[in-house]
Amino acid sequence: MADTDWRKILSYSQKELLQADKDELCENLSWMEADDIELNFTDLKTLFRLAQDILKYKSEQVKNLLGELDTIQRKSSKKKSRNENKATSTKSPQETIAHQKEVIKANNDVLEQLYADIAVLEERKSKYTEDKIELDRESESSPDPLSEVDAKAQLENEILKKNRHIRKLFGYVKWYNRSIVMSDNDVNSDRSPTLTPPRKLPKKGAWTRKKEGNALSQHRVQNFRQQWLNDPTFKDWLLPDTNDLTKAKCVYCPGTSMVAELSNLKTHASTKKHLGNKPGSSGKTQTLTSLGFQRGITPQNREKARAEIKLSAFFAEHNIAFSVADHLTDLLKEVTDSKLIKEIELKRTKITGVIKNVLGEGHKADLAQKLQKNQFSVMTDETTDVSTVKTACVVVRYFDQEAQKICSAFWELYKVFKETPDTVDIPTANAENLYRALIDSFTNRNVSLTNVIGFGSDGCNVMMGDNDSVKTSDKRLFDFRNFQSFAAVEPHKILKPSQTRWLSLLSVVERILEQWEALRLFFIDFTTNRAHRARADVRNRAVFILEKLSNPFYKLYFCFLEWSLPLFNKFNLEFQSEKVVVHNLHEKIRTLYQEILLRYLQREYVMRPNLGEINPESQLHQLHDNALYLGVKVYELLKHPDVIRQPTDIAQFFSCCKNFYKVAAIEIKKRYNMEDPVLSKLQVFEPASALSYNFRSNFPTLMPLMEVVPRIIATADHAKKQITDNQWRSLPNAQARHPKGLNEISEPDKFWAQLLKTEDFSELAHFALSTLSLPHANADCERVFSKINLIKTEIRNRLTVETVNGTLLAAESAKGSTRTGNCVNFEPTKEMYSRMTKDKIYGRKNDDSEDVPDIIFGEEM
Repeated sequence: MADTDWRKILSYSQKELLQADKDELCENLSWMEADDIELNFTDLKTLFRLAQDILKYKSEQVKNLLGELDTIQRKSSKKKSRNENKATSTKSPQETIAHQKEVIKANNDVLEQLYADIAVLEERKSKYTEDKIELDRESESSPDPLSEVDAKAQLENEILKKNRHIRKLFGYVKWYNRSIVMSDNDVNSDRSPTLTPPRKLPKKGAWTRKKEGNALSQHRVQNFRQQWLNDPTFKDWLLPDTNDLTKAKCVYCPGTSMVAELSNLKTHASTKKHLGNKPGSSGKTQTLTSLGFQRGITPQNREKARAEIKLSAFFAEHNIAFSVADHLTDLLKEVTDSKLIKEIELKRTKITGVIKNVLGEGHKADLAQKLQKNQFSVMTDETTDVSTVKTACVVVRYFDQEAQKICSAFWELYKVFKETPDTVDIPTANAENLYRALIDSFTNRNVSLTNVIGFGSDGCNVMMGDNDSVKTSDKRLFDFRNFQSFAAVEPHKILKPSQTRWLSLLSVVERILEQWEALRLFFIDFTTNRAHRARADVRNRAVFILEKLSNPFYKLYFCFLEWSLPLFNKFNLEFQSEKVVVHNLHEKIRTLYQEILLRYLQREYVMRPNLGEINPESQLHQLHDNALYLGVKVYELLKHPDVIRQPTDIAQFFSCCKNFYKVAAIEIKKRYNMEDPVLSKLQVFEPASALSYNFRSNFPTLMPLMEVVPRIIATADHAKKQITDNQWRSLPNAQARHPKGLNEISEPDKFWAQLLKTEDFSELAHFALSTLSLPHANADCERVFSKINLIKTEIRNRLTVETVNGTLLAAESAKGSTRTGNCVNFEPTKEMYSRMTKDKIYGRKNDDSEDVPDIIFGEEM
């Protein structure tokens, strides 16, 4: 390949660039690698103009080539004299065929050249995008009104046009190949291809017959005509069908193949589908002003709306939380420079509106039109969601003309109970109200009930029974609201405790006390008016619960728990924090243990210096019943006449409360050493203690701590121990060498992290941070379990352990190095880039395949 002086060519203007230089540039540009070209980015605008010249030159080549092909076709179709000698007539088509083959070969070479040019141009465009900072600086200082951004956009348009020319040219080449094959067949049959073909009947499908009276007329099939490509009506969209010379294709309507007859082409050009797909067309589009759409939507807005609706459909189909949209659009804009993506605005509120009012209502209107014209069956059933909302689902089954099969389609989901201001008029879960709601769902859409030919449901009496007598638990929950309103309490749900989240026990106790009177009234009504219609086991349970709710001592126990449980919850919540609290763990445990002992043991016994020597089971030092303090509510209820009349039960109540505290103290002492050799010394790393002069009187050295953590500083490493101890002793005195603002930091890990940056206290800070990394609770594991429950749901039940593990890791990596980021500002690491290969991505078969059977989660009976 000849060397090219690129700087010389770049210095030329558009007019100064000679034809010979253009030819040489095109020849070299088609085969040179990107690294072979030394670009001078100070001349980027000139390079853009040069690229435009290249595209213009290629356009001229394509135009000339099309002209040559058209000329060849006209020459090959000329009629020659029938009286020419056989030798001449035999030689002429062979020469023509040879010439056409040479032209096709030249066309293929030109196509390869064009593909190479476009590849180089796209490579240049990518390189210009990477250096857009330098490009912006040049555009600010350049007086040329054509900016580099406009030039790059124009370059993209030119490349797109070239691709269209190439596809069109390929069609011509295939078409001429088929012409040559037909010409070869004519030569082999000793007939000149230049003569008009005989009017003989082709094979199946080539002729059509029309009956006109008693005569039978024949219609000759029309082949695709090259002249149509020059017709202004067809030239922008018409192409020959390479698989059939009697067919034509439309560029704007993918998959369209029509008979190559002038009447068919004109008819297709006037169809709504063609006009709608034609660039620049503006069809009638329904507006959605609430989403920012304007009347008379432009093609650009149409593309934006299409993208937002398709994204909304993606969310709806895959059951993705709408809150995901808050990050999704920002993430798409971060990873791509697409103009359309940058115009999309789709957050959780808008996506909810699109799904409900665009996708949902649009589909419902189409389905209603089908039901208005077809007979169908109705199926319905009831369910209760996690928020105890009772709903009924309606499904229709009908024959779909478009699908050509019987289909079952979802029709509507409606609430069974609809609240009204007057609780007396609240509808119940009986057949009449279900029937009315079902009928209204059709009549509101102008669907005639005469089209309903069948009804299907489960076997419950509300749906299929003769008598209206079934009262479900959902209805009892709803009826309970009436008693809540009567008792003037908040309409809250009754909670139940969780075995894995025992902190919820306090919320359960508080909620039952809040709803105590409403619950009692409800069970009185149930046992009095409705128990005879319930099963025996349900009736017995209701009677048992009513007895407990009517017993004042049971309420005493609940009031005691309401006062006692916050002591334990406060301690537990404090150590569920992700912050460093291990240095306070020892003191917090001692305080909790001592507070529990003081609630049922004498103060003089509990306040001894050595807390570990106290016996929590001591009967000798227990407080008398009248000295126990169990909260204000317990104190008030003990004065109730029904309670005073039962002294035996009062003594039993006090005994149970003492035993509650005694068991708690015993379990704490069993699990923790009140003189723990490690945790008892970690208070030295509290920032205030580390900087205190007075604290050094009690902890002049860190040797006692270093001896009990030999895995941090080895026992034989006396030099490191001495350096660490020296830095500890000098820390309060060296305030001039402290980092700025150190005294204002209260969190120990951030405090020692600042000292780690200093040369004078780096060893001490390293020792402190290592020690503070000791675990203080298993709350982090519980958080992971919570995340797993969110990832592997009842719907996504086929996820394997490997997949869940990868998902957890991916979520963690999105936080970034600061642990505060998200997927919008997340940047992949070099390792991630290096693993973006086929072998790494698809290294092993994914276990989450269709071969794994679904796990069916049935409803509780």
